[in-house]
Amino acid sequence: GISFLPQTPQFNSEDTIREHIFKSNSQKLKIINEYLTICEKLGESQSIQKRYDELMLKMDSQDLWNYEAQISSILSVLGIHDMERKMGTLSGGMIKKVALAQVLVEDTKLLLLDEPTNHLDISTITWLQNYLHDTKRSVLMVTHDRYFLDAVCTNIYELARNHIKLYEGNYSQYLEKKEKEAEIEAN
Repeated sequence: GISFLPQTPQFNSEDTIREHIFKSNSQKLKIINEYLTICEKLGESQSIQKRYDELMLKMDSQDLWNYEAQISSILSVLGIHDMERKMGTLSGGMIKKVALAQVLVEDTKLLLLDEPTNHLDISTITWLQNYLHDTKRSVLMVTHDRYFLDAVCTNIYELARNHIKLYEGNYSQYLEKKEKEAEIEAN
């Protein structure tokens, strides 16, 4: 599957953060979402305790504990704590963080990111750089953030004159190779 982060995230202003992040049809995410939700209500009633026990068994049988820990870590690092806040009440920066969380928690192999650093603070950008650098998922992005490209990318694809050319390495290495090509063409 593919996860897509648009430059300007789309959302229903009446959705809660939880509804937005867990919109996926993934059964794994549905179980984890219910588990996280019910953890907040533990102690309220016997039926909640019974459902909690059932969810614990599902989490065990489907080996979802590492996945749940990754999701909780992403939410924590991005400062997403009040999952019941309405999307329409959030600042531009927080909307971007919630949209980013939604993309990162999805169980997909490819991330498509359009200007992922827009509206993010420096500490979040640094965390995202490290996350994307270390992920096993493939990442395809459009960005004007040169430092971000240097920190994350291992290949640059240049689209020019209806041709795509692959340059191995980060953005700085791409620029060096382009400069050498220009020198060779000039001679």
